[in-house]
Amino acid sequence: ELGVNEFVRNNLLNEDGLLVIDPSTIVDDSASMFELNMLTMSIQSISIGGLDSFQKMELFNPIGNYTLQNSLKLDYLTLILEMEAVVQAPSSASDTDALVTVTGEEKIIWG
Repeated sequence: ELGVNEFVRNNLLNEDGLLVIDPSTIVDDSASMFELNMLTMSIQSISIGGLDSFQKMELFNPIGNYTLQNSLKLDYLTLILEMEAVVQAPSSASDTDALVTVTGEEKIIWG
């Protein structure tokens, strides 16, 4: 195992082996990611897994007089987005109509 895996695991990842990113660093807190009529979607949390699965790391290999090449290989990379979808009742709806909120988690795995 490469030493970088232990460094990443001990310094960047949480107890579940994930790097948790605050969504406000990517999307403005006051803005939603997607709005269409009465549907609003926003990112609630972002996590990345597999950052401690490096199998190959070759950095700054000269391939020309002014060119360096980097090569990285991970065993896997996982992106976890928790998103919220909110559907609002139209303004013409009665007071008995409700706000609907749906939350879920989508995992995208490369590798």
